[in-house]
Amino acid sequence: MPINNVIRPKCFEKQLHGITKKKFSKSTDSINKTINDVLHHNPFPPGDLIPGFHPLLLYKWRLPLKEYNIGDRGGLSVIYLLLEQLDQLVFIAMYYKGEHKSEPEKMAMIKRNLKSILSDVSPT
Repeated sequence: MPINNVIRPKCFEKQLHGITKKKFSKSTDSINKTINDVLHHNPFPPGDLIPGFHPLLLYKWRLPLKEYNIGDRGGLSVIYLLLEQLDQLVFIAMYYKGEHKSEPEKMAMIKRNLKSILSDVSPT
């Protein structure tokens, strides 16, 4: 079953814009096309479950940058939250593998983005 409701929060869009504008301008269209194609044509979104966020289903999906001859292991990582009961996928973060030096740094960035997203949708 393809995911029908995809949410791209401001913090994700900002990271995507930063990556495509500053580092990988030739890949802007292919990144968006790949995301859309995979989400609409796959029975289940790709990637590996990230441990440590239970009960949330957070996944890491690797994207290649073919225009730069960078494979999926050296390319971009897309972090997303899958809300199966609501048929929703929420993009959380995107980063280039070379941007973050340590796993704790990556986890801190993911947690910051999650907090930002939750504060945007929480009633005040």
